[in-house]
Amino acid sequence: MVGPKTLHEYLQAASINYVAVSSGSTGNALLLNPTAPHGNGRLINGGFENGARVAFPDSLNAALLSKFGAVKGGEDGDEALLWIERILREYVLETMNPQVIVDWMGRSDSAQHGYGVGSPEALAALRLIDGQTGLLLQRVRQMNLEDKTDIIVICDHGFDYEPQVDLLAPLRDPGFADDVVTDNEGGSTLLYVKNHDAERIAQLVAKFQASRTTNAIFVQAKRPAGGGLLCSPGSVKGFLPGTFALDLAAQCLPLRGPDVIVTHRWSAEPNPFGVAGTQWISGTAGQPAHNGHGGLNPYVTHSTLLAVGPDFAQGKVLELPAGNQDIAPTVLALEGLALPQTLDGRVLSEAFRKASKPPVKVSLRRFQVTTGDFCAEIDVSYAGRSKYLDQARRCETRQ
Repeated sequence: MVGPKTLHEYLQAASINYVAVSSGSTGNALLLNPTAPHGNGRLINGGFENGARVAFPDSLNAALLSKFGAVKGGEDGDEALLWIERILREYVLETMNPQVIVDWMGRSDSAQHGYGVGSPEALAALRLIDGQTGLLLQRVRQMNLEDKTDIIVICDHGFDYEPQVDLLAPLRDPGFADDVVTDNEGGSTLLYVKNHDAERIAQLVAKFQASRTTNAIFVQAKRPAGGGLLCSPGSVKGFLPGTFALDLAAQCLPLRGPDVIVTHRWSAEPNPFGVAGTQWISGTAGQPAHNGHGGLNPYVTHSTLLAVGPDFAQGKVLELPAGNQDIAPTVLALEGLALPQTLDGRVLSEAFRKASKPPVKVSLRRFQVTTGDFCAEIDVSYAGRSKYLDQARRCETRQ
């Protein structure tokens, strides 16, 4: 399911030793190295095959089960995190001699999804991860690796509060029953239309534009023709009035991409723990609200990025836009490798001890689309040739 090359594959081609460890779900772990089950590279997670397998390849699996046993308490709970971090400190660093490690510490993610950002459970998970990070740094110092080790801390998304309401009422039109497949992602919904039919797409879009719970809508930049999804790199507006182009969100994907993406209403309202950020999602009103994924609100699109080590500047706070797509090219650059043209991200060279010259050019643009009573706008940050979607919302005033 992963079409592009992963960080592991680029590093492997350069004979750089890479190890991925994860205390998140098994699916999450596989995304860190999808080729590991096929005998390619090293990957560790306590949940494979109901605990009968905790690593790839077989030799590593046998060694870890012999030394550490199987993880207890589920694949992404506290015990899974403690188990994987012990293996990282006592085995991976000691015996595997990796040059690059990805360590997915899943507990804060699952706790905030399950109980809410700011909840006692989420705060406990953050304290647990903070403690384990401290032990890892201590081990790095004990091994005299501190002046040779760069550490980048990221989060795959921010968190919000997600009450459920009936957002997908426009899809109950019986005319759509056999022609539209829905993939509901929480703060956004992906719609796949049979044969990429332009008229069907237009009907769907019109119904969502008539709903007050719709935020912004993305479709193809060019009117579909010939039963294919047509991309137009660099486009901002979709082929229908009041829509943005899928290309603007890097979501024009001819092989298996959606025809329509609808993002849903959000606000700054706080959750029950006093943390700002509310994103309405599709579901039954009155059901318990949980934190999820998707949407174009700043509470989700803005998250964590910290970097420390001999190659990074000390004590600097940078306001430049950045994203997780920039981590792979930054790691490759730190390893002294040429950057493949296939990567979407950029090197975060402005954070290096020896910063880039000339400095990265940064700009912020706001685009607006309208049709009838519907008006939406989106803020996009640019750094060099890279772009980052900050947020989208219904217009307060028209330009």
